[in-house]
Amino acid sequence: MVEKKKLHLTVLNRYYPPSHSITGESAFELVQFINENSENIKTSSISIETNYKKNKIDRGTINPNSHFIKSIPDFNNKVLRFLINFFEGYRLVKKAVQIESDVIIVMTDPPLLNFWASKLLKRKKWFLWSMDIYPEAFVSAKLVSSKNPFIKYFKSVLKDNPPNYLIALGQKQKEYLLKTFGQKPETFILPCGIHNELRSNQKPVWANQDLITFAYAGNIGEAHSS
Repeated sequence: MVEKKKLHLTVLNRYYPPSHSITGESAFELVQFINENSENIKTSSISIETNYKKNKIDRGTINPNSHFIKSIPDFNNKVLRFLINFFEGYRLVKKAVQIESDVIIVMTDPPLLNFWASKLLKRKKWFLWSMDIYPEAFVSAKLVSSKNPFIKYFKSVLKDNPPNYLIALGQKQKEYLLKTFGQKPETFILPCGIHNELRSNQKPVWANQDLITFAYAGNIGEAHSS
């Protein structure tokens, strides 16, 4: 009896365990969920062999189905960093094609990974799991103008070659992405980074039930400025 061929699903993200980052760990959780709930899907991951925020990589925990592409030395110069990340995105997508993935989940780290997916995956089925929105994030950070010709070019490529499926973090992001692509790929909402925590009975001294309080929990820095 001939064994039925498994569907080969590959997740692309710059970081993946044992390197620690929220996007990489979220990708790992999804892969683990699929492995535990489907016998007809073979999963793999492709990432860059680098660490996140200088965390040490424990090579003893590397998954045998994880593919790591050798990293390029990082630079503090923003232009050089962008060019390196842009090239890394090309290498990640190219590797997914080389290992003959049937379905590819493309995340958004490094920036413009979605651009290379649109360029190179025209004959593949692929998901866009949008943790961040590029190239708009560059405009939001005031690195470039919305009228920049490169921004217009990147957006036109994405619109002309949209993903087959979208994974959005919430309803508003879903609506924005569908508007961006100009058509409606099948879309799934998958909240990320949300944890069920027990409510504390200890209220801080500044708490006021008559006011709406906004809280921010996360990194503070260049990508998460005020």
